[in-house]
Amino acid sequence: MIKPQLSPNPSSPQDRFYLGLDGGQSHTTILIGNEEGTVLGTGLSGPTNYGGSDNTLKKTETSIKDALSQALEGAQLERTTDFTAACCGISGDTEKVHEIISRCINAEHLKIVTDAQIALWGAGELSPGIVVIAGTGSIAWGENGAHQTARAGGWGYAFGDEGGAFDIARQAMRSALKTEEGWGPKTSLRKALLKDANSSTVNDLLHRLYAEQLPRDAIASFALLVDRLAKTGDTVAKRILASAGLSLAHLAQGVRQQLFTPDETVSIYYSGGVFSSTFVLDAFHAQVATICDKPNRILMPRRSPAHGALLQACRVTEL
Repeated sequence: MIKPQLSPNPSSPQDRFYLGLDGGQSHTTILIGNEEGTVLGTGLSGPTNYGGSDNTLKKTETSIKDALSQALEGAQLERTTDFTAACCGISGDTEKVHEIISRCINAEHLKIVTDAQIALWGAGELSPGIVVIAGTGSIAWGENGAHQTARAGGWGYAFGDEGGAFDIARQAMRSALKTEEGWGPKTSLRKALLKDANSSTVNDLLHRLYAEQLPRDAIASFALLVDRLAKTGDTVAKRILASAGLSLAHLAQGVRQQLFTPDETVSIYYSGGVFSSTFVLDAFHAQVATICDKPNRILMPRRSPAHGALLQACRVTEL
């Protein structure tokens, strides 16, 4: 991924400034740039959560203010700076979070979209294509040359998120439970899960999950364990990761069918921690070649989601 270049020069008062925000459930990133999309200042802070509690919303506002303060300081700008345009990508779409963003960021033009959209804008530097994101959950988002958009997946852990870290961990727990009860294939997953989770049985681990004693992010982290065992040759672990790659390829094809013609060359970008597994990435490459319409280019993102938001902010006044 290309890292944004920071400008060392202070900006003159007559310059127009733009802002891009990537607000996720793990962190918030803000970039301030000029009309060319050159990054002048960067801010990084806590999560932008969209839960409805007052405490959560206060933390979200603090995260945005902290990231903005850092970015303004880096850009050598006043705290009262007005932006020509700002584009903010968030993982939830709630009116209260919109209100917080509007209150914290002074912009003539303010655009609030999903985090998947800014991921694609960053990955392809605003060019048409598809991004498949596999973090804790999973989603694919695409945009064609006519600026039509479509998605596949992103349904949440209860109904979907196939190929995401939580789903990989869920499949690992399912296999470990079968092994524990004597009706599943032999695998090292059970022993490894119990050690990592400090549990006596997988059934005990299951009850901790249902009792909400284990947060979803903690469960999703078991995906790293699955990858580790796959590297030792564990057949069940390798099969789980191959299944994840297949599911993510299906998401890509779902978006492709909605937006592009079968003979159109499409750039498909992959993003998210799950793709750090070579087992998942190799399976994704192989399955895209098998199940997706052709031709396609499978690529790493060129820019970060936050930079994608900044580039879109620079473009807002042109649309």
